[in-house]
Amino acid sequence: MNLIVSWQERLRSAVGAGLGIGVTGLSGWWLSGQLAEGLPWLIAPMGASALLVFTISASPLAQPWAVVGGNTLSALVGLVCVAVLGVSLWTMALAVALAIWVMFATRSLHPPGAATALLMVLSPWTHPMEVLALVFFNALVLVWVGWAYNNLTGKSYPHHAHVELLSEHTLRHELELVLKKHNEVLDISLDDLEVLIEEAVALKSASTTTAPTENV
Repeated sequence: MNLIVSWQERLRSAVGAGLGIGVTGLSGWWLSGQLAEGLPWLIAPMGASALLVFTISASPLAQPWAVVGGNTLSALVGLVCVAVLGVSLWTMALAVALAIWVMFATRSLHPPGAATALLMVLSPWTHPMEVLALVFFNALVLVWVGWAYNNLTGKSYPHHAHVELLSEHTLRHELELVLKKHNEVLDISLDDLEVLIEEAVALKSASTTTAPTENV
């Protein structure tokens, strides 16, 4: 993972994540008062979601549908598992496994979603539907704050790759073949990966062209 960023970007990300959690928590406090007594204001996995939204906002795992869909669907999976099977270690394992499968199937893969599914089993919720509504609301507010803050501070969110490539030839087909061969999930979109490779090749070509030639 690339951690070569300026201190300004690190500060921007940290402030944004704190702001996102603060606004989400306040909104959750209001909603919990409208739904049922004893509901939490904020679920813990939102902290990890905030890191993705404000620090790695270009990641496919941090896009709005991933945040809202991943957390909400995983919460639903966890609640169904505990309702059917009760609380046990095997229920926890099954909830996490099924949540990951559902997120893959719905193209909403979001790492904190697995923690959300686990949390639904670990905590004895008296009002499961209200908890599900709270998870959805937490994720929705966090995405809204992420949209506002990231765009106001110069980061496009939801992220759209800059696909104006530097040459007519593109690497997309070759990249697709290589990714299929390795069969791994990468935390970067294919468009972004293609652009980065094109720019790196262009920089290398430019440095080779401008390098002084030695006199023989």
